[in-house]
Amino acid sequence: MEIWKQIDNLDYEVSNRGRVKSLRVGRGYGKILKLSKDTKGYLRVRLYTEKYRATTCKVHRLVAKAFIGNLEDKPEVNHIDGCRSNNIIGNLEWVTSKENTAHRKTLGNWTPHKGVNHGMSILSEEQVKSVYYLSHNSELTQKQIGDKFGVGYATVSNIKLKKQWAHVTDKLD
Repeated sequence: MEIWKQIDNLDYEVSNRGRVKSLRVGRGYGKILKLSKDTKGYLRVRLYTEKYRATTCKVHRLVAKAFIGNLEDKPEVNHIDGCRSNNIIGNLEWVTSKENTAHRKTLGNWTPHKGVNHGMSILSEEQVKSVYYLSHNSELTQKQIGDKFGVGYATVSNIKLKKQWAHVTDKLD
């Protein structure tokens, strides 16, 4: 049986099956809203406040807030089966970040963000190869190499010693 609950005093409801509908008076009343996927595969929906301000919400968080108690005040919602688009109530649970990562590792869905996929990455793999080559085969100091590529000398040292970017530099020897 599908059960509906109101979302944060807005004119919308979310169901225990992961669907969202509008309660706005007029043409859209009772209409099931179309969901879209974000770049990570999570379903999301666009909701509007009383002042017609748009906000995008992840459906799994809406379902969890409405139907699952969070007595331990855990910050993340985990998809038990690992499928980010399966937002039925029985597939969701509140977890810590550490628990969420451990679950992803267990399912084989976890890949560390390294290299160009890391959000703080400045260098491309080709630039790392150049840094590595220059640090071993030129008269330039680590500071000069760092200045050339827009990174600090410590980054150059870490690349040279394979403390960073080892997945790239290990292939160069």
